Amino acid sequence: MPSATDTCLQQALAYQQAGRLTDALRLYEQVLASEPSNARALNFAGTAYVQFGEVARAVELLKRATAAEPNYAEAYHNLGVVLRDTGRLEEAAAAYRRMLEIVPNDAEGYNDLGIVLRKMGKAAAAKEAYRHAIDLRPDYADVYYNLGNVLLSEDKVEEAIQSYQRAVGLKSGDPRLYRMLGIALQSRGELDEAVMNYRRAVDIDSNYAPAYANLASALVEKGDVLTGVEYFRHAVQLDPESVHAHAGLGVALHDSGDIQRALAEYDVCLTLDPGNTRALAYKIGRAHV
Repeated sequence: MPSATDTCLQQALAYQQAGRLTDALRLYEQVLASEPSNARALNFAGTAYVQFGEVARAVELLKRATAAEPNYAEAYHNLGVVLRDTGRLEEAAAAYRRMLEIVPNDAEGYNDLGIVLRKMGKAAAAKEAYRHAIDLRPDYADVYYNLGNVLLSEDKVEEAIQSYQRAVGLKSGDPRLYRMLGIALQSRGELDEAVMNYRRAVDIDSNYAPAYANLASALVEKGDVLTGVEYFRHAVQLDPESVHAHAGLGVALHDSGDIQRALAEYDVCLTLDPGNTRALAYKIGRAHV
């Protein structure tokens, strides 16, 4: 028969999963008032405080959970997520590494570690983590996507394309995968293939503004400037604060001879991003950079 504490935690977790965070936190705090070192209560409460927007309190509780139960892998994972999302990357990496000491066959943990390492600028270590995740779980599409992103940033385009293609084969309903595959193909000059992948991305998600901007860019590069202008306009409608879309629209309008509207788009770019050198170069009449 479940203990009173277990019953209380089960009810709190049910409240949390239903979005009733105030009720969940009340019960978690009730348990912690009588059992301040209850690792499960500390962990669950920590995740609830993240949802509630009280990150400092969440970190405190998750650290207490790991101190109360040093082999509590889930608490280390949750701590790593919070630290990563708040920019405390060194601490996040340490939390993930400790988690992986406890559960060394956790592919998701290696993927999460790779994400943090890349944010830290440690590309080689990130790739090692991603490849370890792939060894553990060869059908993990998100890892191939993340690995592809690192490879593309290193101009290893062929390897990046192979990684994105593997991701697409495993997770064909994810528009991000087609977009990044398109970017890699476009960088290699394979414009028809790039356009096909961008179109696939927007077919999956008709509100995916970055893919519309990429599609427009590829069409302009193919010489279909007017269609590119229309897709850039659609991207701007979907995401009015996208500097990339406004800049691309400005360039396309400029190429189509619509100088006044191009200048207006450059002005929008410079309002959103005063340091945008491409928009500034066009604005003052120089060749784009």
